[in-house]
Amino acid sequence: MTVGPEVAVVGGGPVGLVTGLLLDRYGVACRVFERARQPLRQPRAVHLDDEGLRVLAEVGVGDAVNAHGRPVAGMSLVDADLEPFVTFERDPAPGPLGFPASVLVHQPHVEDRLREAAWSRGLLETGAEVTDVVDGPEQVGLTLDVGGRTVHRSVRYVVGCDGARSTVRALAHVPDRDLGFRQRWLVLDLVAQRPPDHPDRVLQICDPHGPATSVPVGRGRHRFEFMIDDGEGAVDVDALVRAALPRCRAWLGAVPFDVERAAPYTFRARVAERFRAGRVVLAGDAAHEMPPFLGQGLGAGLRDAANLAWRLALVVQGRAADEVLDSYDTERREHVTEVISVTRQVGRIVADRRVLRSRLRHRALAGLHRLLRGRGGLSAVEMPPLPPGPFVVAGAPGQRSPAGRPLPRPMVRTEGGVESLDGLLGPGFGVLGIGADPRSGLPVALRRWWEDLGASFVALDSDPRDAAGIKPGSDLSGSMRAWAAHHRAALVVTRPDRIVLAAYGMPEPGALSPLAELTSRLRAAGLRG
Repeated sequence: MTVGPEVAVVGGGPVGLVTGLLLDRYGVACRVFERARQPLRQPRAVHLDDEGLRVLAEVGVGDAVNAHGRPVAGMSLVDADLEPFVTFERDPAPGPLGFPASVLVHQPHVEDRLREAAWSRGLLETGAEVTDVVDGPEQVGLTLDVGGRTVHRSVRYVVGCDGARSTVRALAHVPDRDLGFRQRWLVLDLVAQRPPDHPDRVLQICDPHGPATSVPVGRGRHRFEFMIDDGEGAVDVDALVRAALPRCRAWLGAVPFDVERAAPYTFRARVAERFRAGRVVLAGDAAHEMPPFLGQGLGAGLRDAANLAWRLALVVQGRAADEVLDSYDTERREHVTEVISVTRQVGRIVADRRVLRSRLRHRALAGLHRLLRGRGGLSAVEMPPLPPGPFVVAGAPGQRSPAGRPLPRPMVRTEGGVESLDGLLGPGFGVLGIGADPRSGLPVALRRWWEDLGASFVALDSDPRDAAGIKPGSDLSGSMRAWAAHHRAALVVTRPDRIVLAAYGMPEPGALSPLAELTSRLRAAGLRG
């Protein structure tokens, strides 16, 4: 058996490619195995949020994808006449993470950019289908079919990113948990010859006589989805398209268009019973599947990749114990289950075919929306934070802790010019002082522990007397100061995926830094520094 890279990523879609690129960025020898020689050119996922774009920026393709994408002002639940009764607002301008909150994309373009990056770094091997996975105490044995030739590889860990029908998940004997949602829909992708006269936001059309979804992807593309009868047998796609096209024409107006793709899909809600089985880890659709009503399928997979890659890198490099990977399972499984729960609720509202019940529900939701509009309510729906655990430390009583949420990404001025805060922090942990020296009250031995872990000490808008070992910067927008004041935080610790691990006020002069207790906590969780 040939010794392969340290980590094998199975599946060369966006989640697998991002996982491989992140591992490479962290200095881990990895290989992405993809059975198809050419990428699928048809559109599939069409939505990314600012967290997903930030992850893509970490691997060098965020700006290209964002420039090609189309920011949208949010999503509305509308009635059969396209009159909105609930709207989820999204600012199309770049937000705290440096990207618009909601961007519509053409998945083949995203994959092209990711493949180019993976090819340039020698990470991708196409035409390689994994046929067997044998987990062992020290290594994982892979069997691959490469152009009809059987190849055996030995690796330390395997990451299954091979989709909803994951071979890796099946070979690892990981069962699914059905979350009780099943609907069949026709997905219809159109290419129009000019921009249509149609609302410039995602619409969930809550028509009991024909539930539908409208997505103005941009660059001439428009997606419609139509609910169809849920049966076990095959469907007549041509007949479904013929029935749907009059509604498309009515909504788009007198705009000529071509049908790019028409495909029936069964929307399901499921989560793997565990995301880790020994040295085999699951991510993306291999780990979970959600209905598309909030456009979070691809985003959830990218969160998996970002959450997993830094842990896996530390374990492979000997800077963390193997059990650190267990927190990936608990964090991501709990988080994605919560997101799926919200998505199911929206899906059931959209697809309710009981006329009287749907009308009453629309009125009730519209009234609730009006009541809460001035309080941030329904118009400010956001992703839930990651749950507290070894790498998410709940705040002190009375603190509006940002732990478990993404750190803002403002532009900062440094000695070398202007860059994002992510660029200043670098690829590892970050210890950030806002208006203060982040090393204040931290014994030298503990400071060295953090440095051995690869952490960067960064001071924003501060002038520490001893500048050795610290990266200074000036927050150009002042947004970090406002964020810190809101959370009553001046000392912030971030993980490599830029999720806030913990936030504190600065210690009084002469007092011990709260990082001392945090260091003990992280050591107990398996970090070795």
